[in-house]
Amino acid sequence: MKTVDFEDYLQEKHSEQYIGLDDDMVDDFNDWLCDLDPQELIDYGQKFAIRAFEFAILKAGQTIDGVKVPSLCDLEWNEYIKEAKQSIANLTTTL
Repeated sequence: MKTVDFEDYLQEKHSEQYIGLDDDMVDDFNDWLCDLDPQELIDYGQKFAIRAFEFAILKAGQTIDGVKVPSLCDLEWNEYIKEAKQSIANLTTTL
């Protein structure tokens, strides 16, 4: 996951559609952000949460910044992951 926080995610989404000079990008981002309607912001938030959760699933069992993420070896955890992946798939199709 390249993005660390929600603002970085929004900047990434803005840059995907931005056409212009790099010098103007920051100001254009601020204008773009102010012009988003509440539902668009909610949609971006949900997509960011899905991406962050998928990243957490991928990193399960590894150590991140000195913190051990629960292992996928635990059968109960595996069932939770399966359900979570299905929920993500369902959310992704509705967005």
